[in-house]
Formats: sequence, C-alpha cells, structure tokens
Amino acid sequence: MKLLDQGFVGSSLLKGFSFALLPDGRLVFPASDPDHGDEPWISDGTLAGTQRLADLMPGPEDSSPGGFAIHDGQVFFHASASARPGDSIGLWSTTGTEASTVEVPLPAGVLPGYGFNYASASSGFFFAAEDPLAGRELWVLDAGGARRIVDLWPGPDWGVPLVWTFYFDTPVQTLSDRVVFAGSDGTQGLELWVTDGTEGGTTRLTDLAPGSEPTYLTPYSGAAGWPSTGQAIVFRDWNPTEGYRLHRTDGTLDGTVTLRMLDTQTSSLYPAEASTAFSDWLGPNCRATTATHFVFAADVDLVSSDRRVYSVEAASLAVEELPSLGPYYSSYGCSSVAGHGLYFSTDGDLGTLHATDGTTAGTESLLDTPGPFPSGWSSNRRSPFVRHGDGWVGFNSQDWIRTDGTSLGTTVEPTPVSGATWFESLGTTLLVGELEIWRSDGDAASAAPIREAGTDEPWSEPEDFARLGDRLLFTAEHGGLGRELWSTDGTSGGTSLLADVRPGPEGSSSRFYTDLFDGEPEPHVVALDSRAVYAADDGVHGLELWSTDGTPGGTALLVDLYLGAYPSSPRELRRVGDQVFFVAEHPLYGRELFATDGTPEGTHLVRDLVPGAENSVPQALTAYKSLLLFSAWTPQFGREAWRSDGTPEGTVRITDLAPGPESSSPDRFAVVRDRLFFAGNDLVHGFELFTLVDPVLAEIFRDGFESGEFGEWSGATP
Repeated sequence: MKLLDQGFVGSSLLKGFSFALLPDGRLVFPASDPDHGDEPWISDGTLAGTQRLADLMPGPEDSSPGGFAIHDGQVFFHASASARPGDSIGLWSTTGTEASTVEVPLPAGVLPGYGFNYASASSGFFFAAEDPLAGRELWVLDAGGARRIVDLWPGPDWGVPLVWTFYFDTPVQTLSDRVVFAGSDGTQGLELWVTDGTEGGTTRLTDLAPGSEPTYLTPYSGAAGWPSTGQAIVFRDWNPTEGYRLHRTDGTLDGTVTLRMLDTQTSSLYPAEASTAFSDWLGPNCRATTATHFVFAADVDLVSSDRRVYSVEAASLAVEELPSLGPYYSSYGCSSVAGHGLYFSTDGDLGTLHATDGTTAGTESLLDTPGPFPSGWSSNRRSPFVRHGDGWVGFNSQDWIRTDGTSLGTTVEPTPVSGATWFESLGTTLLVGELEIWRSDGDAASAAPIREAGTDEPWSEPEDFARLGDRLLFTAEHGGLGRELWSTDGTSGGTSLLADVRPGPEGSSSRFYTDLFDGEPEPHVVALDSRAVYAADDGVHGLELWSTDGTPGGTALLVDLYLGAYPSSPRELRRVGDQVFFVAEHPLYGRELFATDGTPEGTHLVRDLVPGAENSVPQALTAYKSLLLFSAWTPQFGREAWRSDGTPEGTVRITDLAPGPESSSPDRFAVVRDRLFFAGNDLVHGFELFTLVDPVLAEIFRDGFESGEFGEWSGATP
C-alpha cells in the first residue's frame, strides 16, 4: 500500500541514514512536500498514521533531517532549524510526537556530525561533533548530558576527521558497552580506537600503518558500517606493500588480530579497489573481445595505479601490451564492436580512442579528444559506438562520429543531441538520446526527436532496450504514467504502450542501476525470437517475470514464483539459445537459477544448488555457445564457476580454484572462440586472469602483470 506521495530523502543503503524504528514499531523518516520542504515524518504503517512529525524550518524551506539512529527508546537525527544560526545543523531527538521532538542541548558553537558518526551503546549515545577549541572529536550523551570524551588530537585539530575514503565521514561502530571509531592523535595516522565513554577508557587498538601514515580502510566502510557480531568487528584495510588484509577486533589489544591476507597483487579484471584515489577505486573496468583476442586492462603498479591495456590470443595464449598514449582511463571501459576492441588512453593533454583487432599491428588511433580525459564521450552502457549499416556510429557531447574502424574512414560533424548517453540500431534507423528519444538515418542532419502525435511530450528516460522482430522494446515514463514497457518502430506514430501494468504515476518498472564494478546495467527486458520477458511489479504480485509478444493483448504475467505480494525479484536475465536464464527467489528453493522459454509451462527451476530455502545466489550469467556460465555458492565448494544447459543434470561445477569451501569468486566472464577468460582468486595470487578451454576445460592461470613477464602461463593442469 502506498502511504505517501511525498518524496523520500536519503538512501536506505547507507548506515542509519534514512529512517529508524521506535520500540513500538513506528517508523521515523524524512519526506518532503511543496509547502513544508524536507522534514521528519512518522508512520505506523497505515495511511491515517502517516504524518509530518515536525516542521523544523517553517514553510517550504528544508530542515534536511538525516542520520536517524535509535537509542534508549528515542530516535536521534541531525537537522537544521529556524532557531539555529545560518544553515548549521543540530542534534535532535524524538519519541514519536511533535512535543517530544526537541533539540539536544550542546555547548555553544558545537556542531554535530552526520549519521555515519552515530552509535548507540549501553554506556550512552556516541556521536562526532566539532568544537571551535578542540576541533572535531567524539562525544557521548548519557544521563549527565552531552560531553566531549577526549581531545584525541589536542587543540583545534580534528581527532575524528572527515576522510575521503569514508565518503567524508569516519564510522563509529557499537561493540557491546563500547564503541570503535577511526581517529588520529596527531602522532599516529588514522587508526582504530575504542572508548567506553571516558577519557581513561579511550585507547588505540591498531597500528596498521606505522607512524603518521593513515590507514586506508575500504571506501564503503563509512557508509555501510563494519560487519559486527556485537562481540567483534571485522574490517579490511589496504596498504601498498601487502595489499588487502582482513582484521578482527573485540575491542581489546589482544583481541585485535589480522585474519588473512586477501590480495597481495594487482587485479587483471576484478575491481581491486587498490588505489588510494577515489576516482580509481573501481579498478580496471575493461574487457572486450575481438575475433581472435581477449582485450583487458590490468594495474601494473599498486601505488600509482598505472593501468595498461593488454590482449591475449585465444589459440596460443600469447600476451602483449597494446599501444596507448599513457595510462588507460577506467571510466569508459573497453568495448566490442564489429570484431574490434575499443579503448581510451590519455597522456595528460589528449585523450585518444583506439580500435584494435587484438594485435599491436592491428591497433589504430581513430580519434583524438581534447583534455586529459575523454570527458565529453558518451557513457553508453556498452560502447562509445554502435554498429550501423556498414560502419559504426558514436558521439560525444559535441560531435557525431561515423567510422569504418580506420582513422581515414572516421568523420565528425556537430550533433544536435547534446549529452546523449545511449543509442540503439533498428534496421536503417538509429535511435539515440539521453532523457528522451531521437531518431536518425545514421547521420546528424537527419536526427529529429520522437514525439506523440499532437503533443510535445517526449518519452522520458528510456532504458532497457530489447529488439523483438522489427520493433524495439523499451521502458520509459510518458503521459502521466510511471515507467512501463513501450514498443517502437523508430517513428512517432509507431511508438505505443504495450501494457500499463501498474496504473497511475508509480509505474511497474524501476530505472536500472549500473553495476559499479562493471559499468554495465543488468537487462530488465530480454527478447527471444517471438516473445520477450521482463521484470515488472503490478502492485499485487510483487516484482515478477512478465512476457510479451509485442502486442498489448499478448502481454501478461508470466509466472508468480513467490506467491502473493512478496517479490521473487527476477534479475540477471540472459538469453542462451531459445531460453532466458534468470535468478529469482522462491519460498522453497531460496535464490536460485531459473529458466524460461517465454511461456508459463516453460518456466522452471534449473537446479537447487543449495537444497531447501538456502541460497546459492547465482551471479555473472554469461552465454557460452549453447551453455550458460555463472558463479554460485555452495557450502562444499564456496563460490565457484558453473555451467548449465538448462537441465538439472546438465548444471555442473567447472572450477574449484580455491579448494574446498573457500571461494575463488569467479567473475567477468568473456568468451573468444572455444576459450573462456575470467577473473578469479586461488587464495595464493589474489585476483588474476584465468582461462578454461572447451571441451577439456583445462585450468590455466596467468600471473606476472606486475613484472611485465608475459612469456608463459603457469599452473596448466588437466
């Protein structure tokens, strides 16, 4: 049931950021409306019981409440208020009524931090706050009121700093009656500390980076918090000598230990998060295939994140470094177009787009772009170019580019579609756009927006494209409807709604979210020869799989895998042959692998890899000839690579790189001819490049990108 038309603020993915539950089950959360702005609200789960809790900034101005946390029967949060000077924030508490929503008294000039800094323990409510005299330090609110625990870094310097790798805030984590936090005393760099709320009970736990050097903890720790059992906290750090390390602390010096070295090398394909620069933490985002080679990027230096582009010839496994102006720039990935691999490189003053067949001799610079990075290039989810006619078409924010794969065959003209981020080819018609749809015959001169007849209203934010016969399916918002499934032949008159699955402005489909480690969103719509399947929520069955033959009458719910309103949440849809594999949740089987031919009777569980309601959570679904490749977890073998022909007996494990129940976490599958390339971790070398060859499936491991020795592959075993 929809309780509120106002917009929610913040993200529930962040620790304590969006809402908190009172002991009686009522939810305190932020929401906004045009007359009152962004304010705290409360709900008991009914429409009548959902109301604004307080209007801290009267009128349409926002108080911007956030950082909701529960302590001792109250919800604490930070917010601005009309009584506060300027835009400064205060610390507030509430028990769920307007009268009980009050600002927590703090000394004059003291400003609380944000929600990542809040933690509730039996000894008090802990939070970071900034004092003009003592800087930013850890405070506690207990029966005696709010007080600074200790001036960790004496004077106005900050003992609990804002740190880039924590999304600007260091975390504070509960551990029984104490809390663990990241701080610095000015002598040691950023390390872990523990406190019971007293100055004498505040001690340093770690010296992970000896001396004044800071400890590099993982970037998401500040947002999500460290995993905690209540008696111990598990956390990771990274340093340029040893790579990733996994640690555990129970809040004592003796109980703070290193559990395991996670990655002592750079990563060939997997996002290593090894750089200290935020812009590089996603790791190498590059994998492409040509007719004969696999093209990828690898870090060759942990400290400088020197990233280069390499290729492997599928038959001989010969490795070579491909030409570039300088380091490969990860944000634009590598692409496969018409048998070529495309990649960017930079030299600080120039960005260049390269096309390669996988060899040095077959690599050519197509186009130079001004600036150190190709910042004007489209962030299309698959490629900066799409195949159209006898060549390729692409664009950046200023230019429309056509090319045959050579520099001489590359032409540039001004584009009328500024800021375009996607493009799809439909026969002789090219569809292109960002927040709406334009059509073209393949050149800039013929480009024109698609509009509903008699109106100027565009189809808003089109996504999830799938070719079905001579038409293109996509999801978009239009005409007051929420996001639904549409069909187009590339003309305004030939664009129509297939089904209003969830009537009203809410819509049945959500916008896709890009896989941050891969730069490519998973498809929500996948076409077979005569039908397409897609994920949609009609408000009754939850998010389930639907099917369409491209007509309104032929569009219907395919199957309700999880009966009732609870969603089975089908995802990772991948076509292999005449069926679509997908991952979904079932009350009897857990989250497992399913397949469908687009009909209810042809939709079935492939194999329950972890019998019963437990989950194997298949991931990285990839087509390989007539088979599906994927990774999955089982208690006996951890997360390893599997293949499936769609039958239980044809679904088998193909790797055990990390022996026994340990996980090698294979991912980033790519296929060239009969050979499969992927990233994996054998627990000896860290994440590196592996390959399997069909039909023998001999395991061969490649190491040595750090040394530059590409002469041989190691560990070849049948």
